[in-house]
Amino acid sequence: MTSGKTLLILSGGIEAADAARHAKKMGLREGTLAAEMMVDGGRLELTDFSAILSGFFCTREIPRHTGVDFIGAAISLALGEAVTGTDLTPR
Repeated sequence: MTSGKTLLILSGGIEAADAARHAKKMGLREGTLAAEMMVDGGRLELTDFSAILSGFFCTREIPRHTGVDFIGAAISLALGEAVTGTDLTPR
């Protein structure tokens, strides 16, 4: 396990505070999250919020554009290994 603090790794365009609020409602403290949204009349509507990885986005887009090993961090988290902010900081 991690340090006991909440650690959620998020993929998708939702704000971190909103993700934390939704995760809390789902009883999640650690893990990966995927969020999907749509624009409705100029408002951003959350259409899906899942405790999963989001496929192509995680395996290709995040590493390609940020240099972050998102899948590696998710695996480490699932194994109970520590994941730090440095691990998720764009390079």
